[in-house]
This record gives sequence, structure tokens and C-alpha cells, in this order.
Amino acid sequence: MTAATRSELKQVLSWGPFRLCPRERRLEKNGMSVKVGSRALDILIALTSNPGEVLSNSQLIEKVWSNSSVGELNLRVHMVALRKALADDREKALCIENIPGRGYRFAKSVSREEIEEGPERIVQHLPSGRIIGREGAIVEVTNRLLEKRFVTIVGPGGIGKTTVALGVTQVLSQLHGDSVHFIDLGMIDDPALIVKALAFATGIVGRSGNPKPKIKSRLRDKKAVVVFDCCEHLVDEVARLAEELFLDVPSIKILATSRESLRAVGEQVYQLAPLEVPPQGASLTVDEAIRFSAVQLFVERASTKSFELRLSDTDVMAVVGICRQLDGIALAIELAAGRVAGDGISGILELLQGRIQLLTNSERAAPKRHQTLQAAIDWSYNLLSDQEKTMLRRLSIFAGPFTFEAAQTIATNGKSIAAQEAFSSFAKLVAKSLIASDDIHGTNLYRLLDTTRHYMRQKLVEAGELPDVANRHVQYYLECIPDFEQMALEPRSPLHAAKCGADIANVLAALQWCASQPETYRKGIDLVAASAPLFVEVSLFEDCLSWVHWSIANLEMPDQGGQLELRLQTVLGRISDVHTG
Repeated sequence: MTAATRSELKQVLSWGPFRLCPRERRLEKNGMSVKVGSRALDILIALTSNPGEVLSNSQLIEKVWSNSSVGELNLRVHMVALRKALADDREKALCIENIPGRGYRFAKSVSREEIEEGPERIVQHLPSGRIIGREGAIVEVTNRLLEKRFVTIVGPGGIGKTTVALGVTQVLSQLHGDSVHFIDLGMIDDPALIVKALAFATGIVGRSGNPKPKIKSRLRDKKAVVVFDCCEHLVDEVARLAEELFLDVPSIKILATSRESLRAVGEQVYQLAPLEVPPQGASLTVDEAIRFSAVQLFVERASTKSFELRLSDTDVMAVVGICRQLDGIALAIELAAGRVAGDGISGILELLQGRIQLLTNSERAAPKRHQTLQAAIDWSYNLLSDQEKTMLRRLSIFAGPFTFEAAQTIATNGKSIAAQEAFSSFAKLVAKSLIASDDIHGTNLYRLLDTTRHYMRQKLVEAGELPDVANRHVQYYLECIPDFEQMALEPRSPLHAAKCGADIANVLAALQWCASQPETYRKGIDLVAASAPLFVEVSLFEDCLSWVHWSIANLEMPDQGGQLELRLQTVLGRISDVHTG
């Protein structure tokens, strides 16, 4: 290693499969980036910097929330997220131990090494201006771009990809003197115009013929960042151009934003997560809730020159509920917040029942695809193949997470899409950020973002497919009867809880469909009798009793006094005993 001062060295902390670079604010597991929130990362840095030493709650709060008044609930919330990221298992030795009455300590042995940085310093600075909840993403993308030269920020529409890209270019421009060439491809429909747009952005105008040689020559002469924003509708053409520039012009950096990766040589993919939302079931004060970036954004965007939003502890949970319903998607939160002055927070909650119609943007300067949330989702939907559209709108029948097996059963039992093509279409929808994937202890559960699901349900109705798909959904869960009976025998685990939560959400949706029309009453009654163990497992006793009473009241003559009523009466007795016992 060449001679280097300490200021040119970066420290790396390692334990097991994990590597932590405090200066870069990057956590890796087996060489892959691990996503943790900014506060959780601060906690981890504090603990790993003092392995084996007990840090009190007050010490950790001072290190992480210096000059702020927060309660220990904030610490516990972020500690849960951190343990999840570290995959702590209660049956194994914990990385982070809670010492009752004293605090927390990092229990693993930590090795330290100092390595020399490359010729460009790692970025720790953030752009000026108000960017909420994206500070960590800007730092990480900037550092990846400095190291790898080609990064694509991937995520669903409205999540904030362009915001992060602009933040990265501002950092590079201010600290490294890079010249930025920004190409908004959302304004371009013709693939032939991509190169011309890049030529114009680099100052090459009025030239006939192929401008690529001149573009490359000009980019070689200076430190440059080329940004291709909104690539998803021209992904193949942008991939070819970006790959060519990456290979032929070693001095430039390429940053792209897209709802799917470009799959180009040299590309590093950064999956942008939604804004942080308080966990389900948490009861928070204003000071506690405002620490979460989704709530921060809502409050800031709701306040205007003529209106200031002042939250009380009684209505802050309504704001949390709004942010949670909108999946932490920045655009959706901004659009909803813009209605607060006129409709109030309670009015927003009511208007959310109309979901897409609510989220309109009055700012004419906003890109057309972002002026309403519906336009943002339209943008993605219209880029899909017919088979992908068919699958996506049929998946909107799921009210909760689902497995690929369930998706395949529901989406392919029709003439529009063949079973053998289901995997390809499904994988493409995941890649395009239209289906979210949650890896829970090695098992994948999938879901549509709430805003996407409401939009796709409208498409399902418009296509005239709702009755057929809803009936297949009911039939699928009727065939899960053995699974429901087995659930009570399974050991409790995060995967078990996730499966139960997913199934009960979908069973409730199936029952609501059955109860909406007399011709499906019998299937609903069968599903009530079959799914009682699931209701018990998730402690929804009142709901189960309500559905059993509905079933008994709607039994037809042949079943009154027969085996089906006996089963229902047995369930009624057992649920009543469990609920009151």
C-alpha cells in the first residue's frame, strides 16, 4: 500500500459475514449491500465501535439523536429494524444483546482494518436544500457511482428516483467539480432521439450524421456525469447507449433512473426503498412520529405559505395511517398532503376511499406523468405487454401478500395467458417494481403496493374479469383447508406469522365477495367453516363469530340441521370457549 495519511484511510469493521464502513455508511453481508435506516445505522456504528461495552439507552439516544428530545420508544423501534437487518434469531447468539436495566451491547467479536481509498474521496456530504428521507440513499448511490461508474436507481413510479439522482449530481458537482448532463427521457417517445438529446445536453448542436464520436470526444475531455432519467419505456435503447459510453469513455460516470434495471454491462442496480413509516400497531406522539421520513414529508408538504399544519398527539396517528396506506411512496404522500389545507386530515382519510381520484397535483410545472398518481401508474401500465397487463390486473384480487403458486393459479386460469408463460410475465413485473417481493426466512411472499392494487382493481372491473377472478380466488382458499388445519400445529416464527397474516387478509376479502351476492353464499359458508382455525391463530375471534353467525343465518333448507350446520355450531362453541376463556 502506498504511503497514506490517516485522513486518506477508511476503517472497516467486520464480524461473521458482515462488513461495516462507518465513513461510507455502508453495511454489507457476504458482499451484498444491506439496507437499514439512517438512525438504525447510527445505532450500529455506535455499538460496533465499542464491542462488548454496554451503552445505556440515554447514551445511544445522545449519539443518534443529539440535540433532539426523543423517547426510548424511538430507540426500541429502530433497534427492532436493526435486529431484523442483522437477521438476529432468538434461538441463536444475538449480535446485539439487551442488558436489562443497563442498555445494549454488541456481543460479537469485531475485527478492524484500515484500507486506503481510491483516488476519489468517499462522499459524506449531502446537497443543500430540503430532501427528506433520502440522505442515506444519496450518499450510498454517490459512493457506488464513484467506485463503479455506472448505477441505475430502480423503484416504482413516484418513489423518488429522480430526487435521489438530482441529489447525487448536486453532490458530485459541488465537491468534485463534475459537469452534469441530464437527459429527461420522459419527454421522448422516439428511440432515435436519445442520442440527439444527449448531443444537445453536451452542447453539440446543428450537426448532421452520427453525433456519437463527437459526444465521446467531448466527454473524454472533462469530468462528466451523464444522467438518463426515466428510462423504462426506452430501456433497450438506453442500455445499448449507456453500455457503449461506459466501455468507450472510462472517465465518465453514468447514472440512470428506471422502474426496471437496464441489464447492461457494468451496471450496478440500487433498489430505492419507500420512505420510512412507523411500524404497524405503534402508538406514537407527534415528536416520535415525526422522526419517520414519510411523516416528515407529509407535514412539510402540507404546510404552505398560507397554511401551517399543526399536529396534535390525537391526530398524528391519522397521518401515520395515511402514510402507511400510501406505502411510503413519496409522490403519493406529497399529493395527499397537498389536499390537507382544503380537506383536513380526516377528509383525506375519507377521500382515500376514492384513492386515485384524490391524488391530483395542482402544480403545472410537475412532469405530466407525475401530475396525478393515476398518470404515474398509467405510465407503467401502458408500457406492459398484454400478458403482463392481464396478470397484473388479476393479481389485484389479493388483499394481502401471496405466493407465486397462488399468483399462478389465479392469473392463468383463463384464456388470456398460458400457464407456461406465467413465470416469465411474473418475473418481469417484479423486475419492473410493479410487484414487491418480501424475503422472509428464505420464503418469498409477493404483494402489490396498495396504490397499484386499487388502480389495477379498476382495470379488472373495466375488463369484465372481476366475477371470474374473484370466484377463482375464493376457490383457491377453499382448497387451502388442509393448510389452515395444519397452521395450529406449526411452531411460531416470523414466517409463520407472515403466512397467517397473508392468508387471513385474503380469506376476509374472499368472504366479503361471497357475501355480496346470493349465488356465492354457499362457497362463503364453506370457507367460514374451513378457515376457523386460521381466525383463531390470529386471534380474530369477533370476526370469526360474526362470519359464523352470518353463515348459519344464510343456510339453505337442505343444510339446516345437517352436517354443515353441525360444523358451524361446533365452530361457534369452540370460538366462544376460546374467546371467553
